[in-house]
Amino acid sequence: MDLRQLRYFVAVAEAMSFTVAARNLNISQPPLSMHIRALEDALGTRLFDRTHRSITLTEAGVVFLEQARLTLNQMESAVRLTKLAGQGETGLLRIAFTNSVPLIPGFAQLIKRFRRHYPLARLEIVHMPTGPQLRALEDRSIDIGLMRPAPQFQPPAHLRFVQLWNNELRVVMPTDHPLAALNRPLAVKELADEPLILFPRDISCGLHEQITQLFNDAGMVPHLGQEAREAVTIVGLVSAGVGISLLPDVYASLQTAGIHYAPLAASTSNCPLYLAHHNDHPTDLAARFVALAQSEIALTASVLSDAAAPGTRRVPPAVPVPA
Repeated sequence: MDLRQLRYFVAVAEAMSFTVAARNLNISQPPLSMHIRALEDALGTRLFDRTHRSITLTEAGVVFLEQARLTLNQMESAVRLTKLAGQGETGLLRIAFTNSVPLIPGFAQLIKRFRRHYPLARLEIVHMPTGPQLRALEDRSIDIGLMRPAPQFQPPAHLRFVQLWNNELRVVMPTDHPLAALNRPLAVKELADEPLILFPRDISCGLHEQITQLFNDAGMVPHLGQEAREAVTIVGLVSAGVGISLLPDVYASLQTAGIHYAPLAASTSNCPLYLAHHNDHPTDLAARFVALAQSEIALTASVLSDAAAPGTRRVPPAVPVPA
């Protein structure tokens, strides 16, 4: 039994005539009749009741017609999807993002635009800190990472990093904190005695290392008061008076009551967010997502510069799109 026999059977069943079916299939009637006989022999049952003037489907033929149509449709779908996959328009794209990414307006627009351009592609989007993202890229359990690596991070040669957005670190403090009343950018040295609430180092968050470096560059060691794994928890602890923190300015969009976001005077407070992907043999979907991300930057830079979250800026991509 093969697909050709299924097509021949469906043609005869729909025409209810060997003569008409043979003409539609552009073959002679005897070979068509032989194929139908061979199909019935393989199934061990008659599919048609034949008379000199007409044919009708048997009960077995009615059942087989339904299944044959399903099989042929499935095969056509498989061929079409396979061709689209070969063109990079379908398949699975696995994306991981770090904590603040969903708050960046451009992220939602990028995902929507990708879905609109490639509706047959499946997206698997998961939250993952920077360190686990790098490990997941290494073992290829994700295709795209959206992360904030530490300033001194040196990417391996097989990974390519594209700078998508640039935030600035803000000092997060209660609105009744004495420093909040200054209403000006703060120097890192002014934070020397403040207990800091930071992401833990063990989740390999680039922010922890960046903040430590900021204090070291100012000749100080940060005073660690508390660690928390979620930014929302950090903001909540700041609101409760446990300490202050430094977070990307995109968190100001949360507009948490009782929280003040003060800019830093240090020029090293830039906090870029990168898209990372495999430099060697990226999937077609990954390459298309990177290209779309870079075009999104060019299309909406002016819009995001006026976004609600202060300080959130788009910057030109640092790395070309993979071929």
